[in-house]
Amino acid sequence: MDETTSYPKVLQISGGNLNQNDIKKDGSVDFIGNIARELQEELNLDLFDKSIITSYKMQYMEVPEGRRHSYAPMLKGMLAMTEEEMTQHYKKYKEYLVYELGGELICIK
Repeated sequence: MDETTSYPKVLQISGGNLNQNDIKKDGSVDFIGNIARELQEELNLDLFDKSIITSYKMQYMEVPEGRRHSYAPMLKGMLAMTEEEMTQHYKKYKEYLVYELGGELICIK
């Protein structure tokens, strides 16, 4: 991922945590803005560019774990790219991360 992530130069599944910028003045949470930022940082995809992502829908995953019952916001979207186009897009972004930012990608287990 790029230098703005918590683990620069590390490949990650797109996702992340909320930060202060995601909390609006009225106290509500901007989940769409958060997910858009994470997609940009981690996959170099612009959520709002209809030529890349044609549609998306906010969904939630319920996680009942004992006394802790939580929900995870998720976004289900439709790419305007074929599998091959997405593979090439990601390959170019990976090359950018390695060659433009320098160094190697790190794998954390």
